[in-house]
Amino acid sequence: MSSGWIPSATHPQDPYAVVIIPAHNEADTITRCLIAVLDDPNRDALDVVVATNGCTDNTADLAAAIGHPVRILDSPIAGKGAALNMALAHTADVTRIYVDADVVVSPGAITAVVETINRTGAMAAAPRIVFDTDNCSRPARLYLQTWAKADYFTEGHVGTGLYAISAEGHKQIPTFDDLFAEDLLPIQRFTPEQRVTASQATFQPLFPRNLRDLIRVQMRQQVGVIEFYEWLDANGEEPNLDSLDRLWIRKLLRDPTQWAGVALYAPLRVVIQVGAKWKRRFGTRTWTRDETSRQSVTA
Repeated sequence: MSSGWIPSATHPQDPYAVVIIPAHNEADTITRCLIAVLDDPNRDALDVVVATNGCTDNTADLAAAIGHPVRILDSPIAGKGAALNMALAHTADVTRIYVDADVVVSPGAITAVVETINRTGAMAAAPRIVFDTDNCSRPARLYLQTWAKADYFTEGHVGTGLYAISAEGHKQIPTFDDLFAEDLLPIQRFTPEQRVTASQATFQPLFPRNLRDLIRVQMRQQVGVIEFYEWLDANGEEPNLDSLDRLWIRKLLRDPTQWAGVALYAPLRVVIQVGAKWKRRFGTRTWTRDETSRQSVTA
């Protein structure tokens, strides 16, 4: 693709919903992601935008090969925030669903999310998250299975690779800043009552298959949380985030069958948090992701 913001193909003038997929070198996952998104009863009424940014691989070509209703917005600037703003500026003011390129949704998930927002009047929504621990090492599986029990992932969870914002909700999030953890914005801006789960649908993020790479990615995510709190402070905004790491551990300790998971998870979270603080203070601001899990998708 040539440089610049390039719309490819036409799009519905009055779409049922907009799906925005930011993608930076996602050739290994973009086809799988799009096939899942388009397995939907309202497929032809969707405006599906792949916002490629700073790609040096053939992500854009693979996305374009899917055909209608996928279109490409391409920018030479690598950065998720810029990609989201680019897509925001080039799409209709309807419910927008933001999907990471390494996420797979269940059939009909897009319609399920939109119908849930329309029915409840919620500002934000997401399908129910599913942790795929198949092919994970035993320690990585135990860590993920323990983390999946956090209150953060219960009813009203948005983020971790997918969230939808209604047209009304976007009045409170008119643009995205250049944040690692931009998916915390719907949690910050909307109360638990304004966020709903389309429980009849699911989505699966792609997680690393071994504990070492999982800790690396989790540390990057925690750097994003620290950065987000700094951003709130710089903008004079009081944090309004749900607890991410507190009382739910105590609940698990009441169940002896969960002790092994807690014994692994709890000290590693301390390591991750300490490491994230160090990286935020002394490290370079780089995006960390697990390439081995992406390559396994292609294989």
